[in-house]
Amino acid sequence: MKFTASRKAIAKIEKKKIRQDLEQMISRIEKTSTNKEGAGRHVSNLIRVVASLENTLTKKNRMSVIESIFSDAKKAELPHQWERKEGYECDKQGNCSIVNPDKICYRDTWVPGVCMSG
Repeated sequence: MKFTASRKAIAKIEKKKIRQDLEQMISRIEKTSTNKEGAGRHVSNLIRVVASLENTLTKKNRMSVIESIFSDAKKAELPHQWERKEGYECDKQGNCSIVNPDKICYRDTWVPGVCMSG
């Protein structure tokens, strides 16, 4: 299993050290792909790390990388704890409940209130 889309999105990040760290995380996912549950946990962690880089990456970069991770994880059939809802954005409680056809909402299904939309 190769996370090709994720690697392409990460390659566009200008900050070399962040790019290298994210590439290492992708490599861990690819190496543990025979254990789908373990690889899925790595996917969940990677999404959380990318989402938390608010002061380091632009929102456009973060959303592009997260969207690529979702795409690659879906192709590899890896279970993870994040939900993706097209046409929604986050409400004040951290749920994907506000209808907005121009947005995509990402919500952590294990940690209440963790939500981002772009």
